[in-house]
Amino acid sequence: MSSWSVDVANRRVGVVGTPVSPQEKSSAIHAFAPADEVVAEVSGDLRRQAASKFTSEDRVRVVDLRPGW
Repeated sequence: MSSWSVDVANRRVGVVGTPVSPQEKSSAIHAFAPADEVVAEVSGDLRRQAASKFTSEDRVRVVDLRPGW
């Protein structure tokens, strides 16, 4: 017999207190940000945050090694 906790029972019926999985986190964001203006601002913040994680050392340099080019 498996052990039940309040958290497991709530998740089973779709009620999540603290989102853990990527799907739960995405659903929580949509629940808190129904207005288009908020969604636009949050998505811009997330894009800037992701872009700032990459440095010039992380980028790949492409070199054409074909003769005559």
